[in-house]
Amino acid sequence: MAFTRPELEQYAAKHRDRFEQLLQEFVEIPSVSADPDHKADLERCAELGLATVRAFGGKADIHRVPDGPPVVLGSFESGKGLPTLTIYNHLDVVPASKETEPWRTDPFTFIKEGDTYRGRGTTDDKGPALSALIGARAAIDAGAPINIKVLWELEEEVGSPHFADTLRAIGPAARTDAVVVSDTVWVSRARPAQSTGLRGLQSMTLRLETGATDSHSGTTGGLARNPVAELAQLVGEMFDARTGRVKIPGFYDEVETLSKQELADFRAAGFSIPRFKRVYDFPLAAHQRSARRRQTPVGHADVRGPRARGWLRASGRQDDHAAARRAQGVGAHGPEDDGQSPPVRAEARPPHGP
Repeated sequence: MAFTRPELEQYAAKHRDRFEQLLQEFVEIPSVSADPDHKADLERCAELGLATVRAFGGKADIHRVPDGPPVVLGSFESGKGLPTLTIYNHLDVVPASKETEPWRTDPFTFIKEGDTYRGRGTTDDKGPALSALIGARAAIDAGAPINIKVLWELEEEVGSPHFADTLRAIGPAARTDAVVVSDTVWVSRARPAQSTGLRGLQSMTLRLETGATDSHSGTTGGLARNPVAELAQLVGEMFDARTGRVKIPGFYDEVETLSKQELADFRAAGFSIPRFKRVYDFPLAAHQRSARRRQTPVGHADVRGPRARGWLRASGRQDDHAAARRAQGVGAHGPEDDGQSPPVRAEARPPHGP
């Protein structure tokens, strides 16, 4: 049978109490992936996800790779030979504290105020995961000729460093014909939005060596170079903070620019193309060492400034559904080079792995 819109609304209303009860259980597990102290909470959240998928009649298993957090893969089968749709969500959250942030309620206590739910994860992304799960169950009950999988990870908020390896380890069980990322936004309650593409994230760590021996700039009259200032200059050569434009040669080589006709077609179809300020993540790690090490220039990017010399080795772009969210940076310039200091060598490399 196929649901009419009124029948679908009745189906949602029928499951609302169950949805709210489950949402409370999920929200009140502080599954903070950025904090190692919450590793046990990630496990608890995965176990709850496993039990929830099975309670809705699906098959489910937990998968992981060494040192990686759990990934829940559930499935609702309609029949062999039918196309498979995978709905992706994440169950981890970012840190939150009522004491240090403007929360009016405890972020890990579920609060219902009319049609509004409060608590970390209600929107990003535990609430949408449960909504998609109930929607999957509704599609199966309606006899939709499709197999549906739900894929829930627990490290999206830290860049999903183990996610690709976990998918490879899962193997054929993760095979699908299409993926819906249920971690996007709506323009408003009255106007649903469909995201047709997600921007990726390129992160890197900068390591800088500035001298052969330890020295304090306060005792050298400002002649000694400051690693923070050198890194600021290097980042300035790589990234325009005023426009959000990355200045590394070749960075945009694989980016396709929409033509005027394509933009017009999007608008004619009713799509809006909002303007967002680009945010890129450049986590900086400066290490001033007591002894010089030989560094080999790698990569192709020329990031030489007036004084500092550096080379870039960056990882391949990551397809990140979750969007780029944190930016760090400092601004200062050191003294002019007196011609006596050893050359600065900077190496940029991915934060995960060598």
